[in-house]
Amino acid sequence: MLVTFDDGLRTHADVAAPILEKYGFCGWFMVPADFVSTPAREQHQWARDHHIRFSTEGLAGPRIALDENDLRALISRGHVVGCHTSTHRRLSAGLDAATLAEEIPGARIELEDLLGADVGVFTWVGGEEESYSAEAARVIRETGFEFAFMTNSAPIVASTDPMKLQRSNIEADFPIELTRLVLSGFYDWLYRAKRERVDRLTSPAPDSV
Repeated sequence: MLVTFDDGLRTHADVAAPILEKYGFCGWFMVPADFVSTPAREQHQWARDHHIRFSTEGLAGPRIALDENDLRALISRGHVVGCHTSTHRRLSAGLDAATLAEEIPGARIELEDLLGADVGVFTWVGGEEESYSAEAARVIRETGFEFAFMTNSAPIVASTDPMKLQRSNIEADFPIELTRLVLSGFYDWLYRAKRERVDRLTSPAPDSV
């Protein structure tokens, strides 16, 4: 089982990672590159402007994002750091080439420069159908990521396209009953039609395979 965390929050290192390690799990932490490099005093507003939910409970100081030391420590302890765009942007249809270049290969370069290590994982922002596009899927593949995660609730099996690894979304404030329902397989069925549409949208054109 893969346990992934989006948005690059400091609590992922302070709270989530130690719990994962206690029970023998590897965490996959998906980070918006610009959030990490934003000065601590500006991070609350950056998060609000870029639609990232956060809590300051138990945190000392203004910093709410993971920093370079957090990320390097996570990697050294066997966790995985992935790219979650530069600015936590949904990659909807119609974005121009310059924006896609900033949000996908640009974000990868920024994280790799920060970490001094390869970043081979990409995660789409948002799970809404309109947050996916053929243009962005093409750029993600061309950037050379090894894996790309979506959020359309389906198990990962041997035949799964590594550029379309699906996840089930669970928020920190979900009651346990809803969490159980999400993980029961019901959402896999519920999302089937949407998942098929997104799959067609983000598949390479036949002449580009």
